[in-house]
Amino acid sequence: CCQALGSKDHTHESDFLKFKDRGGLFKPTQSVIKICQETEKKTQRMLNRTGGNLPHGRGVPDAIATAVLTGLGHSSVFSELNDHALETPVGEEYHIFAMIKIIAKCYCRVRFYHLAKQETDKITGEKIRKRNNKLTLWGGQ
Repeated sequence: CCQALGSKDHTHESDFLKFKDRGGLFKPTQSVIKICQETEKKTQRMLNRTGGNLPHGRGVPDAIATAVLTGLGHSSVFSELNDHALETPVGEEYHIFAMIKIIAKCYCRVRFYHLAKQETDKITGEKIRKRNNKLTLWGGQ
């Protein structure tokens, strides 16, 4: 399962990943990238529906993860795990579906943190001390 998520040996056409990689970067597989892109689509759709306002409530990441799972369905995501998924005992959640939900929820957590930080910056405005820190001589200097 860990190999299906990514490794240090994966290659990508992303210029940003090539720039940031100094040999130890854990790079995601195409399946993980596809899940994150689908999660971003669902997040943008949710933001458009709320008029750009952040959602309130606890079940939003779960709802987005379920929508991502519905959107991806039985597509080619994690096709290398098909044999492994057959080993899942009856009564347990399908392993690939659980991985898709977990990845989508993790992406939502990071994305919502970023959106909340942007909203906080809008509310508080520009910090004068941060702007003038290099220009002002503070006491004792």
